[in-house]
Amino acid sequence: MLTACYLCGTPLELPFSKEHLLPAGIGGVPTSRNLLCGPCNNGLASDIDDGLIAQVGYLYRLVTQVRPNIPDDALTVSYLADGTKVEFRGAMRPRIPINIQLGDMKPILIMADKTEAKPAARKILLQIQKGRPNLDVDATLENLVMKEAPEALHFFTNGYSAMLSKIGGPDFFRAIKKIALNFYFHHGGEMSYVQDVVQQVKLGQPAPSVISKFYYPTVRPVHQLAPQEMSHVVKLVGNPDWGVLYCYVELFNVHNALILLNDHYTGPPLNVQYCYDLLQKITLEKDVSLPACFREDMTDYFLVTSNTQPLVEVAYKRTRDILYHLMRGKGLIK
Repeated sequence: MLTACYLCGTPLELPFSKEHLLPAGIGGVPTSRNLLCGPCNNGLASDIDDGLIAQVGYLYRLVTQVRPNIPDDALTVSYLADGTKVEFRGAMRPRIPINIQLGDMKPILIMADKTEAKPAARKILLQIQKGRPNLDVDATLENLVMKEAPEALHFFTNGYSAMLSKIGGPDFFRAIKKIALNFYFHHGGEMSYVQDVVQQVKLGQPAPSVISKFYYPTVRPVHQLAPQEMSHVVKLVGNPDWGVLYCYVELFNVHNALILLNDHYTGPPLNVQYCYDLLQKITLEKDVSLPACFREDMTDYFLVTSNTQPLVEVAYKRTRDILYHLMRGKGLIK
């Protein structure tokens, strides 16, 4: 067990600061009070989590809305196929961007249900008319610029296709490595084997000895998914016989990453897994294992370039369809 904050080295003293092993903003449940000091937990660590939540947090907002006993008027943000941000509330009717053109004045942007667009714009124009008596409200209403309302929700950032989704980059993998460190230290891991990872997370700079990639194996799946399962999965393995310490992180069964934490590992064997169904709010007990039979199966994966796009698209479609059908069943969309 750690006696000092793994980010700054400050001794951990009462009152301990509670850290979510996975960010709460994406549905993380397990916590630990023996990882970070209060200032780091509320400062740097929170900023790192926010970088991940900014990319995938909308998925958790959708998940919470389709759970039983959730009010139907909760606000959800989604996107049109061209990346336009829209809002959904109540029966999931979209509130779309509407531009009110006012001649020499800067256009006014409002968000409104398309069926209520003109009444909403008229209300604003009548207020403006008080200061501009010559404003022709009816003529202005004829020139409203509105986005077409979508026929169906697009659940993924910047479009309906995984290819258009902007998930990844330094902020994403920095947060994924922090998740790996949280699980490693929570289960008694020693600092000496992950010092490079800690520095990378702390400073936000690449570390040559710490390698991370998206991971979608083609030999066999890492685990078997139940028909309506939407889960977070973490698999942490330390194998001194192979000399490797690695962590697999799968978010929403869509965003899957593998981190090689140490390729000269000589510590005790580690075999930790966590699987939590976000829809049912239960921990799942099942086999989770990467298709690796030798050390080289793990280390060589980071040396080759593979086309994961087809598998990513399949994962996107599955999660998208689950959310869509649950929303229809709950009456959130028609």
